[in-house]
Amino acid sequence: MSKKNKIPGLLYRKIDLHLHTPASNCFDDKKVSPEEIINKALSEKLEAIAVTDHNTGAWIDKIKEASKKRLVVFPGVEISATGGKKGIHIIGIFNPSKSTKDIENLLGDLGIKADKYGEKDAITNYSPDQVINKISLHEGIAILAHANSKQGVMGGMEGNQRTKIINNPNLIAVMATDFNNKDKKKQKKRVVDFLDGTHKEYRKLAVFQASDNPSDITDGKHSLEGIGSRYTHFKLDDISFEGLRQCFYDSSVRIKQKGKIEIDNLSKIISLEISQGFFESQIILFHSGLNSIVGGKGVGKSLVIEFLRFALDQFSMDKSILKDHNDKLEKRLESLGDVTVEFELKNGERYQAIRTYDGNENKIECVNLQTNELYEGNIPALFPILAYSQNEVIKIAEDEEAQLRLIDSFIDSEVFKVDIQRLSKELRKKDIQLAKSFKASSEVVDLKKELRTTEEQLKNIDKILKNKLFTQMKNSEDKKTMFEKYMSFHDDIVKLIDNNISDLNNEIVKPQISEKLSKDSKINKAKRLSEKSCGTVLNSLSSAKEKVIKRKEIICNDFNEWTPKFNEILEKYEAMLKEAGGDKKKLEGHRRKLVKYKKDVESNLSKYDIQLNKIDGVKDDWNSLLDQLEEVYNDYYETRKLKFDDLSVKSKGKLKLELTHAANREKFKEELLILKKGSRIREADVKKVSQNLMPREFVNFVINEDINSFANIADIAEENAEKLIDMLNSKEELKDVLALSHNVYPEDIPSIEFRKEDMNYYPLVELSVGQKSTALLIIALSEGTRPIIIDQPEDSLDNPSVYEDIVSKLRSGKEKRQFILTTHNSSVGVASDSDNFIVIKGTAKQANIECFGAIDKPKVRSEVIEHLEGGSIPYKLKSKKYNIE
Repeated sequence: MSKKNKIPGLLYRKIDLHLHTPASNCFDDKKVSPEEIINKALSEKLEAIAVTDHNTGAWIDKIKEASKKRLVVFPGVEISATGGKKGIHIIGIFNPSKSTKDIENLLGDLGIKADKYGEKDAITNYSPDQVINKISLHEGIAILAHANSKQGVMGGMEGNQRTKIINNPNLIAVMATDFNNKDKKKQKKRVVDFLDGTHKEYRKLAVFQASDNPSDITDGKHSLEGIGSRYTHFKLDDISFEGLRQCFYDSSVRIKQKGKIEIDNLSKIISLEISQGFFESQIILFHSGLNSIVGGKGVGKSLVIEFLRFALDQFSMDKSILKDHNDKLEKRLESLGDVTVEFELKNGERYQAIRTYDGNENKIECVNLQTNELYEGNIPALFPILAYSQNEVIKIAEDEEAQLRLIDSFIDSEVFKVDIQRLSKELRKKDIQLAKSFKASSEVVDLKKELRTTEEQLKNIDKILKNKLFTQMKNSEDKKTMFEKYMSFHDDIVKLIDNNISDLNNEIVKPQISEKLSKDSKINKAKRLSEKSCGTVLNSLSSAKEKVIKRKEIICNDFNEWTPKFNEILEKYEAMLKEAGGDKKKLEGHRRKLVKYKKDVESNLSKYDIQLNKIDGVKDDWNSLLDQLEEVYNDYYETRKLKFDDLSVKSKGKLKLELTHAANREKFKEELLILKKGSRIREADVKKVSQNLMPREFVNFVINEDINSFANIADIAEENAEKLIDMLNSKEELKDVLALSHNVYPEDIPSIEFRKEDMNYYPLVELSVGQKSTALLIIALSEGTRPIIIDQPEDSLDNPSVYEDIVSKLRSGKEKRQFILTTHNSSVGVASDSDNFIVIKGTAKQANIECFGAIDKPKVRSEVIEHLEGGSIPYKLKSKKYNIE
């Protein structure tokens, strides 16, 4: 099957099912030709018409010949039956294969002779009820003509006689002309309101409007100009008599009245193509509405779902389902097999994703078909779907995280996730800075103590070694140290400048002009100015670096000039020590080690002082980021909660959904258990901590060493609280402790309750598998615009809930989003009025797409009966046994 074929399935067709030709005596211009009638219909963009002249079929063959298959012509007739003051008008519409002769056979059966053909007042002796039955016997569709008029059943009759006609099982539809009557609408007196199924006397009937091509010149006459003045949109595959019958039997989803059909452009999958394996060279075409994939066992229905998920890179999070998915690909697609999916975004942009299976990387290539540009981004972000493999709904019903992911798919959760990721990334940097500052704080105390000790030791040694030469030597050493510090200071400046130059060249993202704006003068000016700004800073930094290096060179020169004096004093001092003997020499050696050690301590103190000077700012930044993170999580919760409340309403009382904020503390507890290893703190106490404190609150108690408050709020013994705080503060990687404040923010906990037959609500854990599945499917089908792809949604459901909770959602939602379902349930496929059936047949080695299309098509209908009902014989037997009127 070629992709060039039209997309199969149901489409709205603009049709006028009641118009007259000059064959009706009351047509105002007898010179009008069949070609003019066809051209007028085409100019009104009609795709089909029904020729329904008064008591004649004389022009049917002429109109059919004139149409030249440019539009479909339904043969018909408007019959005047006995009743009312001027008779009651009944329309009969027949298969396009019928002719003038067939209409005349019907008229003869009703006793209307040829000399009365075309006369509006040629009334048959048969009642409306009998005429309806005659039309049915002649394989036609019986319709009440302009039912609200005086010559219509609703306007010209009343009482039991009218009720009997409306309830005649051979009556299929009613034509009315009072749809737009606002006064009647207020009073609930329009025909369409009487026959909506709520009136206690009348059964529900399909109601539509057609032109009856009225004349603007003479009341009661018909004209060329009136064709298409009123019409109806019928949802059909190919325009056919069977399709029309389907529309009348299922009018709520198949018929829309006059006016432009507004169908939003939907995100949708267009086609699926498989290069090899079980579906080798097969192409599957999808409708934008409801697609039902049917076929026998083992023909590959589930594979279609898996291929779509594979190509669109959207898999189950459940390990067992993911393993089953990979097993199917390995066996049924095989290594290096390609799966190609064409899809369309809501804005009309079309893409093609080609994914090759190789068991590991499974490379994807995605191309925008309008621009031929390669899309290298994330496909699930570009084209998200809601997909469930077989029994996956049951898995979700048992997993709170999966339930949250489902609800998140109905809101713009990405905006929150992006903010959370951004803030978490910044917080990880602050964790490191803050951990260094806290470490500096504790180190400074020890270093200052060591510095004082070293200084005291040096002071005592200096007293022993003190003489004029020692004093000169010590002063020279101090001078040398200061030279070295200033030279090192300039080295630090140069290093900082180099880092800034590197950041400008590598870290700062320079804007790139798109091809569309490449010739825009203002944008190019902005580019030049930006490049100049960057160049100015780089030049300034390079110039500053040169000046710093030159100034260091001056200091180095001064140092080098002075160094001989230092060496001279050093030589004299060492000669003195040599002459003085062993003790003083040893003491000087020890002194020099202490001087070096003192330098190192002072250097470390200097670094830590920098850290300490920053600690308040870092802590403020850290807390500010945590405040922002909490605000994002709170907004996320509020948005989720609104959706939970909305879904409760949309379930029409079937579900009660609630959300508890930040209540899942499992990750906090697990991380705390890892960090407390070796502390001998009981797991029960850790559990209490995680239950009674938020992670951020806990971390603040740790870093502030607030043992009493911590023990009191956590409800643990002070001794254990002190152990835990001391142990965590002594950790080498304090950043891991600080990270608790944001890494393990507790998740919201969803609560989904389902109303059973006793009208009480029960949580998912207390429900049967079928009830769990029903609850989750109600949610999935109630919200969102993403395509929904489900493998056998009816599995594990109770039969009554299939229609009430799935079919009703599919019927009301299939013009708002795309559904692709595999099914073996006739309620799902047929009662939902699938826009497109995809029938698959196959052998043990090869699957084949047998046919596409709506149930209107004979081939499709035959296959649907075979696969969903077991064939016509058992279906007929069941029908007789049920004896449902």
